[in-house]
Amino acid sequence: MITWQSKDLSFEAPFMFLFIGNNKAILFDTGATNDMIRFPLRKTVDAILEKWLSKNKRENYELIVAHTHEHNDHTSGDTQFLHRANTKVIAKDLDSVGSFFGIQKGALGTGKCDLGGRVLIILPIPRHDPGSISI
Repeated sequence: MITWQSKDLSFEAPFMFLFIGNNKAILFDTGATNDMIRFPLRKTVDAILEKWLSKNKRENYELIVAHTHEHNDHTSGDTQFLHRANTKVIAKDLDSVGSFFGIQKGALGTGKCDLGGRVLIILPIPRHDPGSISI
């Protein structure tokens, strides 16, 4: 799923990307606002995952929340997911990103995220922000 935040809420209009695998899902970026009423990202993600899980029965299905980079217009909605069950919010700093995806510090190599039946290749692209990644 790809969605974006309306320019009515943020002039940045950031995109968010949800990848669903057999064992877990990952959401990249959470937008520029944490207001669950004006920007119900968690409600939207939960509805998508509930629909998928109703067709694909899984126990303890995990959601990972990560970021393409650490700027506020990509991380402000993190608070919507902090107390969600079976959810891991990855810290947005360079060391946390590298550690989670298996990218060695200072390396130009790649990392991975195995969702079960879907492996994402993570490439560091540190020009925009030191922890910037591409999927």
